[in-house]
Amino acid sequence: SLEVRTRKQGDSLVLATVLEDGPGHKAGLSAGDTLVSVNGLRVDATTGLDALLSRYQAGDRVDIHVFRRDELRCFRARLASALPLDCVLSAM
Repeated sequence: SLEVRTRKQGDSLVLATVLEDGPGHKAGLSAGDTLVSVNGLRVDATTGLDALLSRYQAGDRVDIHVFRRDELRCFRARLASALPLDCVLSAM
């Protein structure tokens, strides 16, 4: 996991949220970046980021290309283990 949230924008995926101190944030990713590729594999709204990241394990390093204000940028991130999709709270 990069600990980011994405949203579709046409055929592209845009980072909607980059969690503070998560792998994406530490690598330099910012909300508003448009994802282009992960380790040379194209990211789009159809493929999705999670599908590409599922090829890797926590601790792996990946190169992520994004467009930020019409400038192509590359960041290297070390993946974390996936965040749980939900949690259950119980009253005691």
